[in-house]
Amino acid sequence: RFMREQRRWVEYEFIDQLNEYTYDDIEVNYRYEASAVAEYLSGDRYSMKFRLFGTLYDHAWDKFQQGTGIWLDTSRTQDRFVELASHGNYVIGDGHLMTFGLQYNFQDLNSSELSERKRADHSLAGYFQYEYKLRPQLTILPGFRYEYHSSFGGNVNPSFNLMYQPVEALKLRAFAGYGFRAPSIKEQYFIFDHTAAGYIVYGGLLDVPGVEPGRFRPLKEETSINTSLSLEFSYGAVGVHRLTFYYNRLNDMIDFTLIDFANDYWRGRYAYQNIEAARTQGLEWESRIRLGQAVELSLAYDYLDTRVLAAADSLEIGRELTNRPRHTLKVYLTGFDRRTGIGATFWGNYHSRKLWVPRSNTGGNEGLPDEYAPPRTTLNLNLFKRFRSGLEAFVRLENLLDETNVQYGYWPGFQVFAGFTFGVNREQ
Repeated sequence: RFMREQRRWVEYEFIDQLNEYTYDDIEVNYRYEASAVAEYLSGDRYSMKFRLFGTLYDHAWDKFQQGTGIWLDTSRTQDRFVELASHGNYVIGDGHLMTFGLQYNFQDLNSSELSERKRADHSLAGYFQYEYKLRPQLTILPGFRYEYHSSFGGNVNPSFNLMYQPVEALKLRAFAGYGFRAPSIKEQYFIFDHTAAGYIVYGGLLDVPGVEPGRFRPLKEETSINTSLSLEFSYGAVGVHRLTFYYNRLNDMIDFTLIDFANDYWRGRYAYQNIEAARTQGLEWESRIRLGQAVELSLAYDYLDTRVLAAADSLEIGRELTNRPRHTLKVYLTGFDRRTGIGATFWGNYHSRKLWVPRSNTGGNEGLPDEYAPPRTTLNLNLFKRFRSGLEAFVRLENLLDETNVQYGYWPGFQVFAGFTFGVNREQ
């Protein structure tokens, strides 16, 4: 797979009557991807799958002040990622299934915005789980995963799943397990320096200029205890409904925090840091319904409640987590007429307001109220026509309501895309 993309746009920024700026932005992106998969099947008892995947992403971006040609901001990044994985299933006997696998990941990042130009991380993980039907209606699935990360060492994550199915149409699932996430290279060492946009974000293993020693701690890995309980009701191929309750406790949660405001960074200076302890809990509902032979509808709603449980800053304790809306609603409707080859897809989402900048006891912000980003609704429509030759023409309309809010990063506005795709499918 190969992709080349060039974007040119005009960016306008209004601060006050005396500070209005117009920029010319030029962005060029290349992406190269390749994968190979080998599968082996031995009767009904044993199967193996091997996958090799690699990608290279090459990004170049420049910003100039319009009319003057004065260069303001730039970035050059090359991101390489390689994954080698194996996955196997072995049926030991009636009601007994063993699943196992290995996974190796390598990431090499070279960027003008890295503190030391070039960084590489790799990880090796192995997992094992055992599915056992205690009774026709009751299945248990214990397992564990071990992961070794080149920068953060090893971690063991056990898990336990249970499924109870009293009747064909009803399933009750329960899950409990540990989680582990190492910070990405960008979260560790990247400097997102966007002076023209008025903000900068420092990696969590960097020294932040102008900040007193000891204020920030080196970024650590994130661990979690995750639990969920779900109820699923299905009726053949017509539809399925699923309701899930979940509770997660996150230790050393990776997030970014506001440092202060400066003349060049009037939107703020930020740094990736760990929140000592936090929780997320809530309710997820999702439904998929077939309305006819050619029409399908999907709906999803998520209620999310978050809190900081422990932090070095006393004002942090008890607050919501940033950038996480309490209510999210998604809809997806698609239809296709085989006779004419004409189809349409409509999708959209809504999320309620979310905490954008919490109050702080540093940087001169004592007592200032929390700042919330407003709610947002996005609606989109895709119209397409398929031809027998494998050719498909489409027109895609995104953000039909043209809802934007530059202060909180809501862009782009209404967009129209038109194009063709061509696919080859040969069956033997």
